[in-house]
Amino acid sequence: MYDQAFSFENGKAIAQQNKRFGAVDMNNKWLLPFEFDWIEPHFEDSIIKVRKDGKFGIISLDLDTILAIEYEQIGRMNQQLILIVKDDKAGYINPQGDFLIPLKYETDPFILNWGEFDQGLARIKIKGKMGIIDSTGKRIVPAIFQEIGMFDGVLYPVKKNGKWGYADDKIKLQINYRYQKAYPFEGKYARVMKNNEWGLIDSLGKVALPITYKKIIPSGGVYILENDSAFGMMDYEMNVILNTEFDKIIYKDLGYFEIHFNGKMAYLDINRRKVFWKELGFMLSEAD
Repeated sequence: MYDQAFSFENGKAIAQQNKRFGAVDMNNKWLLPFEFDWIEPHFEDSIIKVRKDGKFGIISLDLDTILAIEYEQIGRMNQQLILIVKDDKAGYINPQGDFLIPLKYETDPFILNWGEFDQGLARIKIKGKMGIIDSTGKRIVPAIFQEIGMFDGVLYPVKKNGKWGYADDKIKLQINYRYQKAYPFEGKYARVMKNNEWGLIDSLGKVALPITYKKIIPSGGVYILENDSAFGMMDYEMNVILNTEFDKIIYKDLGYFEIHFNGKMAYLDINRRKVFWKELGFMLSEAD
């Protein structure tokens, strides 16, 4: 009957028929006609993001139009302010389709990665420069940066002339523009890249972990370190949990990590700093 069918969610499912998408209930009654290029898999309060003839819009299960199907991009639907793009201009609506911040900001192909609201703030572009607004549209950070990261309660990562530094909440530069990449602070420290290598700095710009690592990835409440194809682990207070000598470290779930060493595998409970299962022959004095 259908070319493709997705799992039911709250009694509704999306299906494809003759290369067009629609939605049905558990009695196979059509909820949405099969006339769309695409339908977002998740239903948010019975409003649905759809695409037809290459354009996006928002409709209800009663087929009421919340937002006309004429937009180039629509952001996540589980937001109080939803990002929308039309004619290369970005603005924001509420879930009822009311325009709260008009279509007036510049956009680019990656706007869904940087332009949505997060904790009441969103990044915007004016004349090629990036700033930040709040949910009322008030300019919190002037549009003077090449790029800007989100405020973490410590400092903003900011980019000018191809280099990243950090500014405070008054937009006063606190750490000079010297890094290839810079992330928001995670507790006391922030990840930075210089000469294609990663390290950690504190809020004064002092190097806390040498900038010599291939990768530093926050995962499961700790940092996973990679250097010369060897992996290690450190918490956000800079306490070493595992030396950088393991073949692989993988975060699984609920504070559990899968660790590999010399062809053997074990599972580490990060909360207790204990191995709770290991293959015969696995040796780990640090956590065992």
